Amino acid sequence: MNGVKSTSASPLDIELVRAGSSAPQNTVGIGNELRTGDTIATKDNDQVVLRVPNSASGSDDLVFLDPDSKVAIESVCAVAGRIFAWAGVRFRLCTAWGTLGVEGTQFEVNITPAGEMTVSVDEGLVKLTDVPLDQPKSDSGSKAVSASRLRATLIRPDSQLKIKPDGTTEDIEATAEGKVKRIDYWSDQIIKASKPATAVTKDFVNYTTDTRAEEFKQARRAALTAASGTASDTAYLQMAKVMNDWNEGTAAEKSLAKVKSITLRSSAEYMVNLAEAERLQGNLVLARAQLEATVATHQDYAPAYLLKAKVLEQSGIVDPEHMRFDEIRTNLTAALVYDNGRGHINTTAVENDLDMSLKAVGSKAVRRDTWLSGGSNWLDPTPEVVGVQFAGNASVNLRNGRRAKGPAVLAISGDQFKLKVGEELFTGRIVGSTYARGASFAMQFDDVGRVDKAAGTTVFSVTGSKTGNSLTLTAAAQSAGSFSFTTTRLQASPF
Repeated sequence: MNGVKSTSASPLDIELVRAGSSAPQNTVGIGNELRTGDTIATKDNDQVVLRVPNSASGSDDLVFLDPDSKVAIESVCAVAGRIFAWAGVRFRLCTAWGTLGVEGTQFEVNITPAGEMTVSVDEGLVKLTDVPLDQPKSDSGSKAVSASRLRATLIRPDSQLKIKPDGTTEDIEATAEGKVKRIDYWSDQIIKASKPATAVTKDFVNYTTDTRAEEFKQARRAALTAASGTASDTAYLQMAKVMNDWNEGTAAEKSLAKVKSITLRSSAEYMVNLAEAERLQGNLVLARAQLEATVATHQDYAPAYLLKAKVLEQSGIVDPEHMRFDEIRTNLTAALVYDNGRGHINTTAVENDLDMSLKAVGSKAVRRDTWLSGGSNWLDPTPEVVGVQFAGNASVNLRNGRRAKGPAVLAISGDQFKLKVGEELFTGRIVGSTYARGASFAMQFDDVGRVDKAAGTTVFSVTGSKTGNSLTLTAAAQSAGSFSFTTTRLQASPF
């Protein structure tokens, strides 16, 4: 509204009139469901985006209303103003002159106060037929009837169709300059509607700097003006990446559907962005299947593991009884290990997610397992603190080939641990019992790394001792490898 993104509006800006009512709703907000017979209109300097369910494409269609525009809800019926549709297969927009049918395209309808309608197509084909699905009601309540009947007319990206109030038509040749101007105009409107009001820090990184708006605008122009081929496919992928970074999975999926190159569709970047688009729309089964396909062919692509953790977490929110904590921890760790400075993920944010996950699981373990409760757990000298971490030196040699030695920080929360040795990260679970001055337990390491990805779980039998300010953990010699951690001056801090 007035250039500021908002989640709700009054009738002074967005006017929603329900079927059978003459007065507008007191407020209209994001998530309001529109039903048959409703009308929605924008005022000066205000815009709104409608999401129209499309079972055929599996993704919502998007309809943008410019200032001083109006639609009626039968299907979706353009009544007045400037309206833009970004739609998938089988989308239909009814008008007073007939129905506009598309099979996946972007197009504009502009209806002037005098009743003249112009249809401009940016991509694909739009067919205008003289058999309306549901003709919009005029302001007087009667059905709007066209002055003459139109034969089925195809409108191509290189032309515009103008229908005058008396029903006569005129084909207008679209100039390259005019097309680019219209493309850029609606790119700006899409950006206004999609870009978060405040900056969002995402774990999944497509862009490292805030250049997304300009990237989207340039990519959309390239996609809609370039001949089909590599340039167009790359531009559509760029558009999708921006939309995913703005949590707009619907728009991202529409862009990805336009990528035809088999090589590009097989790339890790495309596959992960498609999974992210599905996840953002709540299609978790599809997202997970896409991610499994991704890691099968791109085993070291960090974002795939991060998104696997996100999908598991999202599934667990829906079904808490089956929250898969160990898999979440393992995939977050894998994302951090495989990224290895490549910049595909926001490592700070991902490690923060990992820490929160470890604390959440660890605190539940403390309440559940008696061997972790109260003062018997000497690894956590301050039971009121969720977790504790120790600075010292470590040596790790896992059977999957990962090795690390040197200054280290061991963080423990309940039965969860995280060990950082230099830039190497290890996580896992502790199983066992403790006693006053020593300990005997098993440490199960998550076997994720860049060496042998099929080595299986590494479990060490560990003994520990604490004397004064010193702490020592040592694994018995075994085929799984070796592990030790020592701090000569015990300075525990909250984790």
